[in-house]
Amino acid sequence: MHRVADMVLRGSTATLRARVYWPRPASADPPALLVVFDSSGAGPGGADARCHELCAQTGSVVLSMPTAPGSHPAAFVDATEWAADHAAELDADPGRIVLLGVGVGVEIAVAVARHALREGWPPLAKVLLVDADQHADPQVGQQLARLPYDGPLTVVVPADDLARTVRRHLDQPKGTGDDS
Repeated sequence: MHRVADMVLRGSTATLRARVYWPRPASADPPALLVVFDSSGAGPGGADARCHELCAQTGSVVLSMPTAPGSHPAAFVDATEWAADHAAELDADPGRIVLLGVGVGVEIAVAVARHALREGWPPLAKVLLVDADQHADPQVGQQLARLPYDGPLTVVVPADDLARTVRRHLDQPKGTGDDS
């Protein structure tokens, strides 16, 4: 990882604290923008450690927004639209925006993805949903059944190496996935 910066993003309903992680430059092509909604906190193995690893291992610019039970999706929609508008300024590819929901962030990611699909903005390459407990949780599937969504979606159940799993999905063409 190359650098990290904290930001405050203003939305129509609230302000959100966010952190951006930039990878070391690896090629002339801009990297994907991985927008992470994570409820795992800042401790060891939490959101900060996960985002450091995702940035370093996938070569993506990572925009992390912490979530908590009861978080209002509208603020995250606004922040994601801002990220799409400013992807190039973040040194990321505006055509490769990927949402990653972890824990409570799964519901936020699905709500943001549904809004993007309905409004036609921002363009999303993928939506990755993670079981934060590191094992297959039938509740993740039940959450998805309650939150209908017809866009590019892959449910990611982390193996031992989440970064490798995410990188594999980033390397797939837009809108494809294998639900693993």
